[in-house]
Amino acid sequence: MAKTNDFSKYLKATVDLFRNSVKVITTVYREKGIKFFQLPLIIGLGGVFVLNIAVRKPLLTKIAMIKAQTVALEAQSQYASDYTGFKTTISSKVGNLPDFKDKDDWLNSIILAACQYVNVVPNSTSGVGEADAGEYLVSQMTFDVTVDYATLGKLCAFIENVPKFVRISNMTVNRAALGKLDVSITLNTMFAKGG
Repeated sequence: MAKTNDFSKYLKATVDLFRNSVKVITTVYREKGIKFFQLPLIIGLGGVFVLNIAVRKPLLTKIAMIKAQTVALEAQSQYASDYTGFKTTISSKVGNLPDFKDKDDWLNSIILAACQYVNVVPNSTSGVGEADAGEYLVSQMTFDVTVDYATLGKLCAFIENVPKFVRISNMTVNRAALGKLDVSITLNTMFAKGG
């Protein structure tokens, strides 16, 4: 209750002060006219004008810039978790790529290991073809073998299960002698140029 009384006293005093100020201004205006108020009005309006130009407008400009930055940062923060997830995924995928320093011989070593695994000798191998793909180098190599159906399955399974990234991109199968197949297999892999 005491606080309410204090506030009402303060409010009453402020209203009384405002009324008295208005009475004084009207009395002086009646006695002396507008000329008495010209200088204070010019100084007051000039001060308001200068404050508007010197303080308010720069602050409004700065506030608008901060709001724009806030909107941009909010938009970025919405996609930050996606970016982190993509970055983790890309890092794990790049970790599965073969080393760039081995690019000249890596596909050949995979072909020889696969053929050795199924106990066959490649009939022929092509040279390594390379294509630039931005930050990556796509490498391709083709080899020909004569195998039976079961051996072809084991050969493909071995190649597809190599821990580093390698894919069979093309396979041509032709019937050869009884129970045998002439197979041409094209392998693709990628090398990260930075790695």
